[in-house]
Amino acid sequence: MFIQSIHFDKISFKKKKTNRTAKIMLPTLLLIGTPLIDANIKSDAFIKSETKTFIPKEIRELSSTNIAEKVGIDTKDYFIKRALKNKTITIDAGHGGTTKDQTTFSKPYGTKYYDNKNKKWIYEKDINLKIAKEIENILKQTGANIVMTRDSDSYITLTDRAEKANESKSNMFVSIHVNANKSKKINGPEIYLCTKSTKTDTQKAAKNLAEQLNKRLTTLYKINENKIRYVGFNVLKDTENIPGVLVETGYLTNQKDRDFLINEENQLKLAKEIAGGIIDFWLQKQEEKDNALFFAGNTKN
Repeated sequence: MFIQSIHFDKISFKKKKTNRTAKIMLPTLLLIGTPLIDANIKSDAFIKSETKTFIPKEIRELSSTNIAEKVGIDTKDYFIKRALKNKTITIDAGHGGTTKDQTTFSKPYGTKYYDNKNKKWIYEKDINLKIAKEIENILKQTGANIVMTRDSDSYITLTDRAEKANESKSNMFVSIHVNANKSKKINGPEIYLCTKSTKTDTQKAAKNLAEQLNKRLTTLYKINENKIRYVGFNVLKDTENIPGVLVETGYLTNQKDRDFLINEENQLKLAKEIAGGIIDFWLQKQEEKDNALFFAGNTKN
């Protein structure tokens, strides 16, 4: 039996995880014309094929949840890979290099702090790179094309960073940094947008991405506060045609943040949440697209 029409907005499942998966999946199945038998939508096991009916490999492998579980999303890997298919994402690890590369307008080391206990300097550039490379590792599993402005301790100008993103025709730009302030009391993550304007689709997308990241990072830091800020950083201005944000993962000048940031396990947690926010963004975009196509098809019928 084939489903001809269904009130998608009325579907509800007892299990939250099943409900989210179903709401993402049903428009997809209907759009590609996948035959269903006994489509009892009250059952969690509603995806059943007719005898000898071809079911795409991706649909049969819906039980795969390695990426989803890693970033804490209640969905299946198939939908994540589908949402990020053919997407190019530039990850920018802020700063990098040594003093020999330094110019009047650049700080290769970024923010730095001397650790008296271990008698060594803590450099922002190293934390940025660690987080950025883990974000890359996670997002590569989705099948997306990941462009790194740097993948080693090298000096890259702001102009070159922007050029990499623009020349690769990136669909998203995310710059990773660690913050600093004269006041040691200022703490927490911050997500920066180039402008408050949401007139263009690019600006709207950037705002949406910032909101997804704000939700995840404030939860990680257990902060009940909007941490989205607006500053015209050059690297964002020079990539203005790409939805982009600059993420400050915390303050190296605040002891609580510093203790959190220098811990390698926490750096991986930060990477997981940032990657998760990026995936959340693309899942939402795909869901909006599927719903629009689904309802447009129903209207024609």
